[in-house]
This record gives sequence, structure tokens and C-alpha cells, in this order.
Amino acid sequence: MSCAGPVPATYSGYNIHMTSTQSHSRVEATGTPVVRVEKLDHIVLRVADPEVSVRWYQEHFGLPVLRLEEYRRGEVPFPSVEISPGTIIDLDGRREATGTNLSHFCLVVEETDLQALVTSGAFDVVDGPYRRWGALGPADLVYVADPDGNGIELRHYGPSQLG
Repeated sequence: MSCAGPVPATYSGYNIHMTSTQSHSRVEATGTPVVRVEKLDHIVLRVADPEVSVRWYQEHFGLPVLRLEEYRRGEVPFPSVEISPGTIIDLDGRREATGTNLSHFCLVVEETDLQALVTSGAFDVVDGPYRRWGALGPADLVYVADPDGNGIELRHYGPSQLG
């Protein structure tokens, strides 16, 4: 995404300067933040059935399952799947009337023909595929939904497969 219009010299008490990354602007904070973010730790998804969701994430993405037996024994409130060491998705079956609080989350996937993935019927495809900019530059992407309707962006960086 590109910024619309000029970027102000200060934003929420921070002095900023512009740099360029992959032909897109980037605003660097030069002030002292309250706290610095190092990486994404986890996402909590409200799901109808954690067992169904665990199976879906495992079958579709090959993600390792954490704490499933402990969940089944009632020792923990929900199981999780691991995206990478230190980054997990918690699959919380305690559905609360909180509304839709998550647009989507993004998973970087291996280089894949996303058009073939769309036509395979393996996923409930919501939108795409497209070629768009992301945190690491241009990428092919498609939006899918899990069994509970949570939006998932699947993207891969590198050469486009979309033609």
C-alpha cells in the first residue's frame, strides 16, 4: 500500500523521516516509543470447535499442533497450532459475542501456483489471487476462509506465478 498525500513531520509525538523500500514509502520513528515490537507472537481465533480447527490447520498447512492432549484433558483452555518457533495461532472455542474483531491474518507460504490452488477446491476462496506489496516486497496472494469464516491471506514472495 502506498501512503496517500504527504507524511507529516511529526506523528503522535514522534519525529519521522521517510525512506524507500521496494519503491514504497516507509516511515521510520525517530522518537522513543513506549515499547518496541520485536515480532508477532500469537493470534487468538474464536472457533466453533477447536478439534475441527486443529485438524483443518494441520491438514491444509501441515502446522504442528500444540497442547491438544492437555486441552482434551481439560488442563488448558484451548489448543494451538505453530506457524514457526515462537509464533502460534490459539484456537479458542469459548466463543463470545464480540463481533468480527479480525479482518484477516497473513501466512507466508512456499512458492505456489495460487491460481491452481484457487481452482483445486481445497480452500474456501474469498478473493484473489493478486500480486500486491507486503512486508517483504511484492508477493502473490489469495484470501481464503477457515471453517469459522476467519480470513487468512496466503502469500508467497518471489517470482509471480500469476502471469
